[in-house]
Amino acid sequence: MDHLAGCPVCGADSPAAAGAPGCPRCGLAARRDAEGIWTVATAEDIRYPQDGNARMSQLEEKSFWFRHRNQVILAVMRRLPWSGTLIDVGGGNGLQSALLQTLSDAVVLLEPGRQGCLQALRRGVGRVIQGTLPALSLRPGSLGGLACFDVVEHLPDPAPLLAESRRVLAPGGRVYITVPAYGTLWSGEDDEARHCRRYTARSLRETLTAAGFEVEFLTGFFRMLVLPILLFRAAPYRLGLSRRPGAPGREHVPGPLVSWTLGPCLRRELRRISSGESLSWGASWFLVGRVRV
Repeated sequence: MDHLAGCPVCGADSPAAAGAPGCPRCGLAARRDAEGIWTVATAEDIRYPQDGNARMSQLEEKSFWFRHRNQVILAVMRRLPWSGTLIDVGGGNGLQSALLQTLSDAVVLLEPGRQGCLQALRRGVGRVIQGTLPALSLRPGSLGGLACFDVVEHLPDPAPLLAESRRVLAPGGRVYITVPAYGTLWSGEDDEARHCRRYTARSLRETLTAAGFEVEFLTGFFRMLVLPILLFRAAPYRLGLSRRPGAPGREHVPGPLVSWTLGPCLRRELRRISSGESLSWGASWFLVGRVRV
């Protein structure tokens, strides 16, 4: 891979001189290839289906689930913004990174999967790194924000990632995390997605507090999906009843009647979260953690 100037994290003109260990300003140890992707070596244990990004790319643009989650993400991050550079860890195909670029041009997608990185470039994400956060070798306090959207539930032990997040964030920096809620909602879909756990509000809060973050905001969302997931996924799974996989996108693109029912519920939930209200339950959690100044 040829070395090209211009650090994707801090913007330094010369991220690394030939043979140097990393960017002289932020420490990034990466090189850019001919396709425009910055790459770092990594050996972390990533529990995610190998074809996960390819399957998700077929759903993201038309999925009500991704659309609502992105609206919630934007609403919260507008109200509780970051300053400086934000890295979208495990950013997949770049759906969220492209969205966050509407708030700031200092957004970097970080994704271990090659296909996800390529798709992110096609979506117009300007800064794409293939790798994982520990492999970047960033200096302490290099970042103003860090996002982990449905990432930490894939890690056998999230503590190392959260510790590294805490280390590379500047004082006052924010981490934005979404995760699936409640072990009682565990189903075959969690097995297929290679999740390691689902979280309660308490367990998520304790996990971030133990990593040295101050929990600034925590809300549930997708409240209207809790009962359907329990009845049609979790209960059959616990009873040992097999469920044949539906067509790709079947649940992400519901029919007119379901859409008519979901629409008002989703809009009402978004209004409440946008106003700063913290909802006490939901099928997912959104947490904002802050590094104490």
